[in-house]
Amino acid sequence: RIPYQMVDTPGLLDRTMDERNEIEMQAIAAISHIGSVCLFVIDATEDCGLSIEQQMNLREEVKELLGDVSMLTIISKADLIEPQPENWDAVKQEESDWDGEGEPE
Repeated sequence: RIPYQMVDTPGLLDRTMDERNEIEMQAIAAISHIGSVCLFVIDATEDCGLSIEQQMNLREEVKELLGDVSMLTIISKADLIEPQPENWDAVKQEESDWDGEGEPE
């Protein structure tokens, strides 16, 4: 058994740093201390208030904050939408970067 700690940060919005509130800044502080891996969850239904494009922009920002820490992108609620290929190009690219063993190539 490997001990681990999981941190569920409050949602971040796709906006500039100076527009972020205190809770968002706490989330950013937590992200900067992640040790091994970050699971980034995308809401495929966009019910979170952010479009897929905005969520992908935010994902890129978080990826920059992580530095060398690995990031896995998780698509949530994908079973609740009709596939929209134009929105999934970035997701497909991310998936293609991983091999069948769940390791980055």
